[in-house]
Amino acid sequence: MPETEQGVELLRARLALWLGVTAALATSYDVSANVVGVWALGRHWSDQVAHPGNWAVAAEVVAFVALYLWVTRGRPSLRQLRAIDVALIAILSLVGAYLSYLCPGAVHPGLDLGAPPSANLPIGVISNIAMLCMRAALIPSTPRRTLLIGALSTLPVLVSGYLVYREYLSEDAINFALGTTLVSLVVIPIPVLISRMIYDLRRQVEAAEQLGQYTLEAKIGEGGMGIVYRANHALLRRPTAIKLLPTHRVGAVSLARFEREVLETSRLSHPNTVAIFDYGRTAEGVFYYAMEYLEGLSFEQLVEHEGPQPEGRVVHLVRQVCGALAEAHRRGLVHRDVKPANLHLCVRGDVPDFVKVLDFGLAKQLETKDPKLSTAGAVLGTPLYMAPEVVASADSVDARADIYALGAVTYFLLTGSPPFRGDSPLAVFAQTLHQPPEPPSKRLGKAVSRELEQLVLRCLSKAPEQRPDSAAELAEELLAVSGVAAWSEADARRWWQERSQVVLEQIELARRDASSSGERTVAVDLERRRRA
Repeated sequence: MPETEQGVELLRARLALWLGVTAALATSYDVSANVVGVWALGRHWSDQVAHPGNWAVAAEVVAFVALYLWVTRGRPSLRQLRAIDVALIAILSLVGAYLSYLCPGAVHPGLDLGAPPSANLPIGVISNIAMLCMRAALIPSTPRRTLLIGALSTLPVLVSGYLVYREYLSEDAINFALGTTLVSLVVIPIPVLISRMIYDLRRQVEAAEQLGQYTLEAKIGEGGMGIVYRANHALLRRPTAIKLLPTHRVGAVSLARFEREVLETSRLSHPNTVAIFDYGRTAEGVFYYAMEYLEGLSFEQLVEHEGPQPEGRVVHLVRQVCGALAEAHRRGLVHRDVKPANLHLCVRGDVPDFVKVLDFGLAKQLETKDPKLSTAGAVLGTPLYMAPEVVASADSVDARADIYALGAVTYFLLTGSPPFRGDSPLAVFAQTLHQPPEPPSKRLGKAVSRELEQLVLRCLSKAPEQRPDSAAELAEELLAVSGVAAWSEADARRWWQERSQVVLEQIELARRDASSSGERTVAVDLERRRRA
């Protein structure tokens, strides 16, 4: 099994499922056998409870529950998960062998009437093979590992059976040992074959997820334009973010234009702009580009978990975005989709509160079916952060549309909500075109630096000419704002030390819940490669 996060998560989920199933089966079998023993066979509950076989089954169930809790809540490592896999089979085989020895006539104390064993194959051998087949179907495993586990798990049952037959039917003991060993040799290859088939299928999926020198590891995001995965470079062993844009999502013509935009974007060198390493197409027409992988969180996640931000921090963050936009605007690139989700906050080079701007210049040419990003396939961007001129005529977009969007982002950071809100994109568009934004101080219900508030409202002006002329000018005006407590590096470092881990854990938990409830999109995007 590949030692990737995706592989570990799959093993964790399958082990949890198998532990839950075996615990439920053991409990139901134990309870039903004891009930039958009491009601149908006239046994007494006190005798049943005192029987060591029932204690063995109870201990087995407790062990399964403890392992289940460890797998689901303790986050064990890959090595520990593999040890749990072996422990589960060992417990099953040892308890089965013990019951076969204690109750040779029935293999359960609830049904045991003291009858001698028959010369037939014990139930313990059959149940052990059934459990091995279940394991092979559920647990990702190489055939060799399945064969080894199968051989080890069968041994206690064979020894127990031999001891029973030697005691009750001495003349058949050797025959039993030879017979059950032969049967096991014939039957054990069945779970090995199951493991082999499933293992080969997983290898085919992994091959389908190989994009050039990059191996997809875990899905980390999805939007109207495509899907983002964390990946690993085969030679550099460097974590990378891969964005996939299937042709069926954006159209062949739009994809060709998008490819040119990625090439242009890769030439940007500002430290606050996400770096693009590589791009290309798969044989199936899936366009992808590789960019630096960023730990941390988006502005959207920051406000979602921490609420409105201090004014000094807002100024500090937005000025970094201005730097990245200024370089792009000088090169003739307009972002067109500046929004909190595209602005990433991280620690870079030991510098806390470092901002990275994502998806430069990637919105205009793309068609998307996501209603949050498009209306009728003509107006592109995100309505909550879209400038009035973009709503009126997308062809008239220039750098001042990014200034408007950055003003809306600043408003969002200050107040915890975008300037305009509505139940539909059309409702937001109507406010964007005709309604003045509510001042941040009124939205918050408390005072905000007057100069900062006026600057934000200027950025949100309906007329482009009333906004700051450039991102560089906006950065200078932000620096000159008075009445704002400075956000120092010490303040930033303190937040990352005291709050970041809590927030990031909440985000990761939400991501895992979302990924476990959804399908693996790459299985659809690369379907033809998998069939090849």
